[in-house]
Amino acid sequence: MTVEFGISEALAPWPLTGRGVELQRGLEALASGTFSGIAVRGPSGVGRSRLAAELVSSLEAAHGSAIRVVASATARLVPLGPFRHLAAEEEDATENESEPRTASMPELVDRLRRRIERLGPVVVFVDDAHWLDEASLILLAQLTHIKNVRIVLTSSSGAAVPDGLAALSRTDSFFRIDISAFDFDQTGALLRAALGGMIDGRAEYLLFHASGGLPLLLRETVRTARDAGVLCRVEGVWRIQGPLPVARRATELAAAQLETLDSIGRGLLEVLVLAGSSPLDVLCTVDGPNVVAALESLETRGLVIVRAGPPGTCHVVQVAHSAVAEAIRAGHSAMRSSLLLSSHAERYEKWSDGNPGDRLRIAGWRLDAGVQQSAVDLEHMGTVAREAEDFATAARFAEAADRLGPTLRTGVLLGDALYELSRWHECEAVF
Repeated sequence: MTVEFGISEALAPWPLTGRGVELQRGLEALASGTFSGIAVRGPSGVGRSRLAAELVSSLEAAHGSAIRVVASATARLVPLGPFRHLAAEEEDATENESEPRTASMPELVDRLRRRIERLGPVVVFVDDAHWLDEASLILLAQLTHIKNVRIVLTSSSGAAVPDGLAALSRTDSFFRIDISAFDFDQTGALLRAALGGMIDGRAEYLLFHASGGLPLLLRETVRTARDAGVLCRVEGVWRIQGPLPVARRATELAAAQLETLDSIGRGLLEVLVLAGSSPLDVLCTVDGPNVVAALESLETRGLVIVRAGPPGTCHVVQVAHSAVAEAIRAGHSAMRSSLLLSSHAERYEKWSDGNPGDRLRIAGWRLDAGVQQSAVDLEHMGTVAREAEDFATAARFAEAADRLGPTLRTGVLLGDALYELSRWHECEAVF
């Protein structure tokens, strides 16, 4: 057996995969002469900057030059912050004309507009335009009226949009491209292109669910797994050998997103991390309209996934990827976890029709929350899990019942579950 390690493929720039249609549509829109710019929108980590950069490269070949502007929360504190480097160059160019170095804001906006206009055909690339200050947005609006200027901007679909940017988006000047996370097949295609070979089904499944189909998180997860020797090529096929580590950078990115959430949104994420998933109707029993609005925002940001259930059942909500779950757990206290989970168990019990699967879930949440349950009830739940051939859950309930008061029935239940889990030494000790 040949096992290959190394990180060359993980560190190399990943190819643009799965965005060919969007790229072609954007180029055709600008070539038509109808639009002065392209606006790429999507949640964090979806690859909007990557797609925009590819658009800029293609346009630069036709327009001759490009200006890159990166907006940020820090730059927003300074009027025209992202464009300041151009303003400084323009001041140096006009210094000999005895023009004051401290111009008024309208003069500075006009000066920058004239400088960009003199560059001739140019592409202005504004990344994270939702962070632009008011003066920068005024300049951007002026640039849309210059014939030889083309604008490519990106913005987060989960962030608050400034009035100036919203007004620009409502005009016919920009061709809008909305992108979302990759599905399973698209994720597999990106992995094969990036790693340069085949990847087995289990590895593809684990990487997809760890990243939620977000290219940025996928790349960080792959890099971390490669560095740890967990993702390696065996006989020409990429496989995962061992637990898949959570990428540190992915967790940091998720934590940054969590900082922008209100209390309702964060509370919902905390419940979903603890419970694993939840029917939409159960979540809405707390505060229906506000919860729906918060879930819509979380879904737009790419933090949760809302899946349609079978016909006649309600939708199910779950956390989008493991990085969000790790970021939530890092800030959790045991007391808050207990309160949230026990409250969710009560709401679920009132909503449920009492089927065995739901009763098993509720009892498990109460066990995690530290809610006192009788040995008889715990043993019964262990038996229900054993009949469903969920041996890990059966062992968990049997152990809890055994701690309250060992009986022959709990001992047999626990030993049987341990036997089915191939935990031979523990099984022998119980019997």
